[in-house]
Amino acid sequence: QSSIRKLEDIIKTGTTDEIHAHCISEENALAKVILKGLHNRRYGSERMEKVISVSGSIEVAKLERGLSILSSIGTLAPMVGFLGTVSGMIQAFGKIAAASSVSPRLVAGGIEEALLTTAAGLIVGIPSIFSYNYFVHRIDIFVSDINRISADLVEGLLEETHA
Repeated sequence: QSSIRKLEDIIKTGTTDEIHAHCISEENALAKVILKGLHNRRYGSERMEKVISVSGSIEVAKLERGLSILSSIGTLAPMVGFLGTVSGMIQAFGKIAAASSVSPRLVAGGIEEALLTTAAGLIVGIPSIFSYNYFVHRIDIFVSDINRISADLVEGLLEETHA
């Protein structure tokens, strides 16, 4: 976060060369995007904004890789657990139907299967969904940072050329 604030400060108070030098020294996606925009500033603000937008989209796509797998795991794990619940209950009721007298031991194995698979599905699903939502939130912040900083950059460069 401090790197973003530093970049914002340089954009507000520094020169184009200082912005360029800062982005080269940084090893993050935001600096790469801004640097690509700066390399196209001679073609005008419209082109610069377009390059930043496309570069930002490419960086977001890189960040989103794997998120669909995480989302799928988070969605499917509880369903698989529920499937085990149904299977365990079918087993328990099958034993009840076949027995002439019912004892707790007779159905305990099926109920245990049902509870274990439900727990396993939730143990996998909850952290997966939490992680997925965390990463989606971080990507949203990144997109917001790109939009805000690139708007400040273009505005600052326009003021610089009109001054």
